[in-house]
Amino acid sequence: MSDDEPLDPLDEISPPDEGGEQVIVTETERRRRRSRIEEEERELREFWGAVFASPVGRRAMWALLEMGHRKDTRFACGPNGFPHPEATWFHAGEQALAQRQFSLFRKYAREGVMVMEDEHDPDFMAPRKRGRKVTNG
Repeated sequence: MSDDEPLDPLDEISPPDEGGEQVIVTETERRRRRSRIEEEERELREFWGAVFASPVGRRAMWALLEMGHRKDTRFACGPNGFPHPEATWFHAGEQALAQRQFSLFRKYAREGVMVMEDEHDPDFMAPRKRGRKVTNG
C-alpha cells in the first residue's frame, strides 16, 4: 500500500489499550462495521424514499430548498446601495446548506426528487395548455 492510496474507513486502528499498544481491527469487527454501514444506508434510502413518495413530502422538501434559495445567488446591500458582505456570506451559507440537502435527497431518493422538480421547479414544469373553455349551452 502506497501513501497515495486512500484509506479504507473500515481499516481503522483502535485506540491504544492499557498497555499502550494499538490493536488492528479484526476481520469480524470489519464485517460488523460494514454491516452497520450498509444497514444505515438502507434505512436512509427507505426514509427519504417515503418522504418523496408523498406529494406533501415533496412539497415540504421543495419549500426547504426554496428557503435556502438553492438556485439563487444573493448579494446583500444596505439602504444606500453599498454592499453588505456579512449578509452576503450569510446568504451564501444558506445556499450551501440547501445545495447539500439537495445532493443528499438525490443520493437517497433520485426518482422522488425528479418528480418533485417536475411538480415545483419552473425549469422542469411542462407548459400548461391554454385552450378555450368549451361550455355546453
